[in-house]
Amino acid sequence: MPVEEIEGYPEFIRDTNQIEKAIPEQMRNASIEVANTWVSLAQANANSEYANQAAQEFGVSSDGEGATISNSSPVFFGSEFGGRARPETMQFPPYNGRQGYWFYPARRNNEDTIMAIWDKGMENAMNEWDRHG
Repeated sequence: MPVEEIEGYPEFIRDTNQIEKAIPEQMRNASIEVANTWVSLAQANANSEYANQAAQEFGVSSDGEGATISNSSPVFFGSEFGGRARPETMQFPPYNGRQGYWFYPARRNNEDTIMAIWDKGMENAMNEWDRHG
């Protein structure tokens, strides 16, 4: 039996081509939403003078493929990871490794929210294939 005669095959190919075209744009949009959500959560989680100062310096940008979070604050790393190893870092909390104090915990503590954004991006890309929606 030729492939063209398989019932639903042309529609399947059309829909998978549409999904393949939609995925990059939908996931780029989802990555921007994830980044903006993470920044908002981190800003709400900032719990010290220096963390609050650093939290105001976030930027979210996109290169067309995904999103990038940047921070131009000179106190970001000290407020997030701590210091106290040198006299010039005594104003920060003790160094706690890669755990972070407010930025990375905001991401870890809101895993469900962030993953729901990713899931929604994939659902949007697959919308053409959803015959129930």
